[in-house]
Amino acid sequence: MTFLRKENIQNIYPLSPIQEGMFFEAMLKQDMQAYIQQVTFDFHGHFDNEKFEQALQFLILRHDILRTVFTNKKEGQPLQIVLKQYPLDYIFYEEQLSSKMIEAENEKERKQIFDLFKGPLFKTRVYKKSDKVHMIAFTFHHILLDGWSLFKILEELILLYTDEKVHLPAPKSYREFIKDLSLKDERKAEIYWRTYLKNYEYPAQIPLKNEENISEFSRYSEEVLFNKEVSLSIQHYAKEYGITEYNLFIVVWGYLLTRFNNVDEAVFGVVNSGREAHLIDVVGITINTLPFRIKFPSNKTFFELIKDIQEDSTQNLEFIHTPLSKIQSFSHLKHQLFDHIFVYENLDWQDVNKERESINDTHISNIQNIEHTHYNFEVAVYPGKEIVVKFIYNSKKVDENFVAFIAKEFKTLLRTIITNPNLKIGELMTFLEEPVSLPVAIENF
Repeated sequence: MTFLRKENIQNIYPLSPIQEGMFFEAMLKQDMQAYIQQVTFDFHGHFDNEKFEQALQFLILRHDILRTVFTNKKEGQPLQIVLKQYPLDYIFYEEQLSSKMIEAENEKERKQIFDLFKGPLFKTRVYKKSDKVHMIAFTFHHILLDGWSLFKILEELILLYTDEKVHLPAPKSYREFIKDLSLKDERKAEIYWRTYLKNYEYPAQIPLKNEENISEFSRYSEEVLFNKEVSLSIQHYAKEYGITEYNLFIVVWGYLLTRFNNVDEAVFGVVNSGREAHLIDVVGITINTLPFRIKFPSNKTFFELIKDIQEDSTQNLEFIHTPLSKIQSFSHLKHQLFDHIFVYENLDWQDVNKERESINDTHISNIQNIEHTHYNFEVAVYPGKEIVVKFIYNSKKVDENFVAFIAKEFKTLLRTIITNPNLKIGELMTFLEEPVSLPVAIENF
């Protein structure tokens, strides 16, 4: 049965900048698994399959983005089509499965390619781990949802499941966000980004292996864990000097990037949530990837530099939804402007449980998120009582020894900065016991 019929079409409108990028990436078919995301979590308490399925079906009808497919038939311009009726892709495995079997099923789901033209683009699988614990797996294309949106869906799902009489406020349509974008002053944005990138001549890059024409993506990560004591010190440092942890981590990464590129400034991609105040409750992807430029004057301390960055960051709020492809066109470096991204994951997924644990003992735990973009390298920071920094990389392109080296230097650099707040940037190299330098095997990349 085809759902893409004229009488079943509710709305048609353009894509957001990040959606366009993902759409064309999928059409190029360079990496068909790029932007396929899977979020899993353990669901504790009595599981009523019928009630859970009904709650999911309600959410499909409630949020337009979950009934959306895509087309490029209008003179090559991609459009998104919201359907009135849409199938729920849902499977419940009644028999208890081992962890190994569940992981095999989840991996199989991740490898299946989504058809952006037909959908469905959001799948739910429920696996029985025991009588009181089920694993829920959402697998979807990132073109629909970002972390904020999925958090909202998960929050509403738990509310609907645990309280049949709950009244949810009317949802904000994703179309409103798209309409918002059409009102932006493109000329003003161009002037801003051209000025921002002016005189940036040489890209700061991640060294890649010499192998040519490898299209496979083999996802690995190197993890740095800051224990509770160190994490608390980081938080105290940020509070004392009036800076955000986000800006602290982004500057540490920027400094490290300049050091192994032997330059004094760098540009790298930063994922911006795009959640202006009136967009907080919109379900749909609002994030955008933007260039972040940073220069390291030797006569300043790190906290002085970070304060400057915080003040400057307010100037670009008006332009955070400028398409990356357009921004790249404003620089002579074009698509070589940067080759990796920095992500700050400031969502606390455990907040979904707030005020719900006492109802039928229903709560969720062990939330895991698996995704990969088309970038070969990402830095992801997870704040909390124990801060985690992950260096996610494509092992087919990036050397594991380099990543291990970078992870070690990142940890050393951050601890040095917070324990020596008056240290000037120019003094840092002589202060460190082991200067930042590349391993011999890759120093001549």
